[in-house]
Amino acid sequence: MDASVLEELRLRDAVAEAHFKWHVAKLKRDRAKRLLYKADVAIHKAMAALMTAEAMKASEDSLGEMKAFED
Repeated sequence: MDASVLEELRLRDAVAEAHFKWHVAKLKRDRAKRLLYKADVAIHKAMAALMTAEAMKASEDSLGEMKAFED
């Protein structure tokens, strides 16, 4: 094979590998974004559950105080 042909093949291989790596990086970036979104949703749900539990406890405490006051 001619040296210029080999050089052309090496260049094509390098370009193809660069495109492949770019595509893989894009897929990984998209997956990371989805995981971050899921984590944000989980944090939001946990905070809502915590706030609900705290409100329920505060409500029970105030009802207990009112009942003690009535007695």
